Amino acid sequence: MQRQPVYDPPLVEVLEYLEARIAACGAAGIPRERIVVDPGIGFGKLVPHNLELIAGIGAFHALGCAVMLGVSRKSMIARLSRGEPPDGRLPGSLAAALCAVQQGVQILRVHDVAETRQALALWRRDRGRLKRVGSAPASRRHLRHRRTRRAFRPRRAPARPADRPSTPRRSVRRSPRTNRYGRSGRSRGSRRPPSRN
Repeated sequence: MQRQPVYDPPLVEVLEYLEARIAACGAAGIPRERIVVDPGIGFGKLVPHNLELIAGIGAFHALGCAVMLGVSRKSMIARLSRGEPPDGRLPGSLAAALCAVQQGVQILRVHDVAETRQALALWRRDRGRLKRVGSAPASRRHLRHRRTRRAFRPRRAPARPADRPSTPRRSVRRSPRTNRYGRSGRSRGSRRPPSRN
C-alpha cells in the first residue's frame, strides 16, 4: 500500500473517490447526515500527500457530510520531526488536531483524549478573545486617563479661511489721566486746587 503511491493531486482524487462512495451510500438509502468521511491520513499516502490533505481538509465539507481526521501518533509526525516513538508524538498530534479543527473538522480520532481536550479548550478561549479585540469597550481606568490628558491639552485657535486675510489687532493706548473706563481718576466731588499766581 505504501510503495510509491501516485496521486494527481491527492486532494482531488480523494475527494472524487469519497464523492462516489457517498453516492453509492445514497443509492442504498443512507442519508448524508449519517455518513462521516475520513481522508485516510497515512493509508497509501506519503508524507507530502498527507500534508496536502491536512492543509486542504476544509474542502471535504463540500461533500455535505461530517469530516473526521485521525493523525494522532502517526508515523508521519516522527518523519517530520526527530523520529520519536508513538508515545512521544503528542505535540505533533495536537498541532495537527488544532489545524483540522480550525478548518471546521467535527470529529477527531485521538489517543490522548484529555490532552487534546485541554488544547482545544484553550484554543477556543483564545480564539474568542481575538475576535473581540478592537470591539471591546475601553476600561474605566483608560477612559479616566484619556479625560485627564484631554483636560490639560491646550486649546487651539480656530483656523482662518485661506481667502480671508488676517487683520492686525489694533492696540488701544490709554491716556495717563483716564482709567480703563475712559473716566478721569478724580472723583466727581473733588475740585482742582486754585493755582497760585
